[in-house]
Amino acid sequence: MDDRISRDVFIWQTLRERLAVQHEMDEADPSLIDTLDGETTLNENLGKVAMSAKEKEAFADAVDAMIADLKLRKARFLRSAEYMRNQIAWAMQETGQTSIKLAHVTLSCRMGKPKMLIDEERLPMDFKKSKVTYSPDKELIQDAIDRGDVPEGVQIDNAMPVLTLKVK
Repeated sequence: MDDRISRDVFIWQTLRERLAVQHEMDEADPSLIDTLDGETTLNENLGKVAMSAKEKEAFADAVDAMIADLKLRKARFLRSAEYMRNQIAWAMQETGQTSIKLAHVTLSCRMGKPKMLIDEERLPMDFKKSKVTYSPDKELIQDAIDRGDVPEGVQIDNAMPVLTLKVK
């Protein structure tokens, strides 16, 4: 936790307790809360932290966009490199060369293994293997929990607060 926020929370709580006792007010009284807001920097600092959080999220979105662009760029580089390699292989095949030794690189060309092209729809079952996967049925688990029966292997964790930031 940010030390500044921790300090502000401590000051806010201490001042709230003292003012509530001194003026015989309920700690949830709106006028007390308004006074605390005016006398402390907690809410102002929370607003600054909220804006920083929104800024970090915007940066993360920008990084995502950059990653997407870089992935496209990487794919173009790889296609270009594959095209160049194919050109070399074609030229070596056409000229009957299997090896070319140069000062900075040695080129070798040989026939690769044939690729299997499989039409899974037409492939007989004898040539297929089964794959079974299991995954939790969260709706069924939730129904059991709602009935008060927590299945073995399921642990209920404490709910965390959900913060919504709306920027004006």
